[in-house]
Amino acid sequence: MKSDHIKRRNMWAQFGLTVITIGLYQIYWFYVTLRELHIANDHGASSGLWVLLLFIPIANFFAAWHYCGEAAQFSGDKFPKFLLFILWIFFMPAVWFLTQRELNQASTAPA
Repeated sequence: MKSDHIKRRNMWAQFGLTVITIGLYQIYWFYVTLRELHIANDHGASSGLWVLLLFIPIANFFAAWHYCGEAAQFSGDKFPKFLLFILWIFFMPAVWFLTQRELNQASTAPA
């Protein structure tokens, strides 16, 4: 699994940016982390398309399901896709935390 492209992000800074931008930072975070997950999982899907789907009712669930699948695959199914999806629906910050923690660990792992 490729991880040399993954950027380490400070979770407290992300929280602050989310509050300051009234949640708009989360759209950016979704895009860049999904792009990193696509590259790491060797998938060629367009991250921009999935971001657009976030704004379409019902389709946003498909975007969340896709994101959770990419995160689950990246974590080696440490966090099952279905569990991440349920967390996304009821408490999205948990998915944010779990995914970012996995990405941060991969960004500092020796190549």
